[in-house]
Amino acid sequence: MSPRETVNDAPQRQSPSDASGEPLRILLVEDVAADAELLLRELRRAGVRCATQRVQSGADLRHALHHFAPDVVLADDALPQFSALDALHVVQRERPLTPVIIVTGSLNEETAVSFIKEGAVDFVVKHRLFRLGPAVQRALALRRALEDAAVAEIARHRAEEELRRQTEFLSHAQAAAGIGSWEWDIAGDCITWSDETYRIFGVDPAAGPISYERYLELIHPDDRADVAAAVGWSLQTREPFALDHRIVRPDGSLHFLHGRGGIVTDASGRPVRMLGAVLDITSRKQAEEALRRANDRLNAVIQSSPLAISTLDADGIVRSWNPAAERLFGWTAEEVIGRPLPAVHGEADEFRGTQRRVMQGEPVTAVEVIRKKKDGTPVTVNLVAAPLHEADGRITGILGLIEDVTGVKRLEQQFFHAQKLEAVGRLAGGIAHDFNNLLTVITSCSDLLLEDLGADDPKREDVAQIRKASESAAALTRQLLAFSRQQVLQPQILDLNETVAGTEKLLKRVIGEDIQLATVLAPDLGMAIVDPGQVEQIIMNLAVNARDAMPGGGRLTIATANTDMDAAYVQDHPPARAGRYVMLAVSDTGTGMDASTQAHIFEPFFTTKPFGKGTGLGLATVYGIVKQSGGFIWVYSEPGHGTTFKIYFPWAGGSAERSAAALAAKPQPGTETVLVVEDAASVRSVMRQVLERYGYAVLEAPDGETALQLAAKHHGPIHLLLTDVVMPGVSGRQLADRLLRLRPGIKVLYASGYTDDAIIHHGILEPGIAYLQKPFTRDALALKVRAVLDGS
Repeated sequence: MSPRETVNDAPQRQSPSDASGEPLRILLVEDVAADAELLLRELRRAGVRCATQRVQSGADLRHALHHFAPDVVLADDALPQFSALDALHVVQRERPLTPVIIVTGSLNEETAVSFIKEGAVDFVVKHRLFRLGPAVQRALALRRALEDAAVAEIARHRAEEELRRQTEFLSHAQAAAGIGSWEWDIAGDCITWSDETYRIFGVDPAAGPISYERYLELIHPDDRADVAAAVGWSLQTREPFALDHRIVRPDGSLHFLHGRGGIVTDASGRPVRMLGAVLDITSRKQAEEALRRANDRLNAVIQSSPLAISTLDADGIVRSWNPAAERLFGWTAEEVIGRPLPAVHGEADEFRGTQRRVMQGEPVTAVEVIRKKKDGTPVTVNLVAAPLHEADGRITGILGLIEDVTGVKRLEQQFFHAQKLEAVGRLAGGIAHDFNNLLTVITSCSDLLLEDLGADDPKREDVAQIRKASESAAALTRQLLAFSRQQVLQPQILDLNETVAGTEKLLKRVIGEDIQLATVLAPDLGMAIVDPGQVEQIIMNLAVNARDAMPGGGRLTIATANTDMDAAYVQDHPPARAGRYVMLAVSDTGTGMDASTQAHIFEPFFTTKPFGKGTGLGLATVYGIVKQSGGFIWVYSEPGHGTTFKIYFPWAGGSAERSAAALAAKPQPGTETVLVVEDAASVRSVMRQVLERYGYAVLEAPDGETALQLAAKHHGPIHLLLTDVVMPGVSGRQLADRLLRLRPGIKVLYASGYTDDAIIHHGILEPGIAYLQKPFTRDALALKVRAVLDGS
């Protein structure tokens, strides 16, 4: 039988229908049309407004379930090939919420129970169809209840799934952020942690909830009281709390946490729960500590830096000022910070130009400028300025590094001055060398002529004038050698007080009666290491200069004192060296000198005296003697206020043996053989003549190689080698060394007016060396030769 649909209206009674007011859809599983009609009449009688469709096979049933979508299924129990139980199972599979009512002609109690157990909602016997209406209504009510339950189940499932998803999301979010949550049931003293909280505290989640006391045990002992106080304050005030604290994990590791918490109250306002969160800030704290240490190290470098370091903001306001800046400029950090830099340094226009360049990103390097200290003293500085950048690259200020180069500039000037003096000195020394050879010939020949001429010879006066002029010329060359530091010094341990006292009578005659001479001598003066003759030369030269500076008379004061030079003094007075010195000061009340004159006074041939009144070598000689003696000299002078020269000699201690005065002696003749080696023929000839007059046998050679050949061929003894020091080819020292190997007993006397470091080291004669300074007189040569031969 094919399915068919009918509509049954029963307007005379209130008819059950679906929730939308549409007729109920009832599916009849019935193979007998008459029985189906009986069912429809009963439904009409019961006032059920419905649309029906009848099927009689499984395929038709399945099709109708999906396309007709019945609200209730009435299934006959007596179908020949498709039973009511089969229909029940199909409905349960295809539309499980659709109620099935079994309609049967006869049904025992056992069969009815089996249908109910299988899922049928009710059963109706055909000869009692008056139960069909109520059964349909009960089935509809059950369907609605099942649908509501299903909807509720779906909603519950969805809610559970959403809760699971939210919980999982929260757990992942807490893990990613390092934030853990917690809840404290105050009455039950039970603290529940999230998974991340367990991880933060290093506790196994299997341990479950913990008590408040157990929680406090995990807090670092030094922070425990602070945490308890914060929780107690929150319980009392109902206000949330927040604080940083440390915990000690069960494995002993230390971690830093930021904790927050708040109170949940009941309807009466009584606290029942506390909710909160913890954030592991260990990495942040470690980074802050590392940054603090780095800042401390950087600040220590800045504070201890020898360079002045300051920082400015974009408006040029000083924000930092290190101790080196305080020392350099004289302003303390408190006086400077918060003020514009131009107000500190001056030169506002120059500063603004530099500021613009740096704030545009252009560093300023190695700019040499002159600034003023707080007291107005000028200071030369080397300035480096660089932009200060924020993390985003913005320029927000200026870093300034300032180096005091005042001393360096002063040293540069002194170095250039010393170089100039050194160059002039080398020239003067070279001139003196050649000049001394000429003077040796003139002096010695004059002596020989004077010896040969009778007392009444009219030529004797002329020769005497030649001899006197040669002495003056020799003094001039000595001054040149003194300035060029190429004279030979023989330093002794000397009492400067005795030297000054010994020159007083001579000084009074030199300076004249209109100048008062005063001495201020330290009674405890230490000994100096210096050549006595050179000290007398220094005093005499300075006294003569002082006399000329006081044409109308005045006062000349010579003073001595012990002086200790400390590191601070020598730093500002190069080339002085720290240590103890013996000072000689010569002061006058004369016209004084300005700064430009003082810059040139030690240069040879520089003079402020009228033409013909001075050679310009006096102070140059003093300078050379002092430098060669290992000391240094300072001049203090102002126009109209006189001049003071202070000379510092190396200190030798508190006492020393005095050197005996040389006794006057006359040359004694000799018979020994002397080998004279001199490259200047005229000097060599004079030396031979003098020695032969005193009885010596003389061998002569113009250079070292010839002298060696001559010594090798000579069969007799050679008692003395008299040689120049500076010669072409083999030098005097090299000749002596080789000749000593050839003739071990030979004695050596060096004679020179200009020597190298073969026998002289820094101007000091090497121990055991016999030396004769050119130009020399006839008697000086004879005395020195005799002394060397006699070993005295």
